[in-house]
Amino acid sequence: FFFQAEDGIRDFCLSRGLGDVYKRQIEEMSLYGVGLNVTIQKILLDLKLHLTRQGGLGPRNLARVFRNLDKNQNGKLDIKELEAGLAEIGFFPKIVDLQALVKYFDLDGDGNLSHAEFVRALREPLNPRRRKMVEKIFRSLDRDRSGVIEVIDVINIYDTSRHRDVKSGRKTKEEVLADFLSGFEGAAGNRDGRITIDEFLDYYTDLSVTIPSDDLFIESLSSAWGIQEEDKDEIASQEIKEIIKNLRAKLTGKTTGAHDEFLLRKIYKDFDTNGSGFITLDELAALLMKLGIAVHRKYLAAILAKLDKNGNGYIEFEEFVNFLFNDPYA
Repeated sequence: FFFQAEDGIRDFCLSRGLGDVYKRQIEEMSLYGVGLNVTIQKILLDLKLHLTRQGGLGPRNLARVFRNLDKNQNGKLDIKELEAGLAEIGFFPKIVDLQALVKYFDLDGDGNLSHAEFVRALREPLNPRRRKMVEKIFRSLDRDRSGVIEVIDVINIYDTSRHRDVKSGRKTKEEVLADFLSGFEGAAGNRDGRITIDEFLDYYTDLSVTIPSDDLFIESLSSAWGIQEEDKDEIASQEIKEIIKNLRAKLTGKTTGAHDEFLLRKIYKDFDTNGSGFITLDELAALLMKLGIAVHRKYLAAILAKLDKNGNGYIEFEEFVNFLFNDPYA
């Protein structure tokens, strides 16, 4: 089912085109007001947190969740199936919120969510390592630093010879290249012959859902574009540093710079979900997700260690406050 999921996402991108995706979502926001985006993001955050406790947001678990929700097994979810299926796993959003969610991500306009639309709605953003590689490739193509690359430039550089469909004989090199370009310039796309950084990131965010391994994702991009990643140990250290910097900035923003103990304890208790008086590794993972920071689980222990000054395996309130007001890298 892993490869079926990838094919579904790719076919979805080909049939719709990313330009049409943006256009449709902008139209929806105009129709319902800008508040729709806030509502959608809150529903998605709550649902992602819930699904994380049900097995995670990886492609296999999302495929399993989709199959369980799709009661009539027609490959699509209508409002009733979505409401009933989510209730079975203990998630009870308002019907009006579900309607807004479906309408926002129902990009083919049939009133349902297909598997590809469902995955796209719940997909995780590129983690720092993956995003850095995608941005590095884009910069190498964007030679005039305009923030836009021409499709003709991509044709001359993108190497399809090592693509798994070419190696397996399923497709020719020309067909694989056409598939890739159609993600940006498909029948429903904007056909402007140009690719922006947002379109490039969006394409690889869709692809990223189907590749659970960071190393495999990086390897596939490196093979396709002939661009190598930096030393892995250095990459990991830099990623952790960027995550901690981002975490500190977001938490500090919640305090508005105040040293008010009542406010600080309230923020701390919001993340200490089991009320133990400590923030555990799992609670740290939930905290990062709640703040919208994508983190690979293998980095969690290193992040916790930066906050856990006494080394007892937990983040105590005093350590939390110290982290907020003292840069660990200073």
